Amino acid sequence: MLALVAAVCAIAVAEARLLREELGDIWWSSTRAPGRLDPPLTGRFENGQGVFTTEDVLGGRPVNLRFEWTADPDVPVWRQLFSFDRGASWSLNWVMTLTRETG
Repeated sequence: MLALVAAVCAIAVAEARLLREELGDIWWSSTRAPGRLDPPLTGRFENGQGVFTTEDVLGGRPVNLRFEWTADPDVPVWRQLFSFDRGASWSLNWVMTLTRETG
């Protein structure tokens, strides 16, 4: 868990959420692009699963971005997927499994 926390802190990602009706928006910011918020991902949770999507540019190429949350109260999981073919196929490139510290 400490390695995950260190990795997340190392890239200094800040997450902000704004709830709008039944939809939610997630913005990410990183020290790799100071002063810039990435395009918001819009989505919702249904039956313990959250799906949020947006379009962006990565390395000069258009990309569809998808965040998937599994809202398990004990071990939530976040996944990030990219699609370079308008969503016909998805490539998983990041997974975070979160645990709660007890103390």
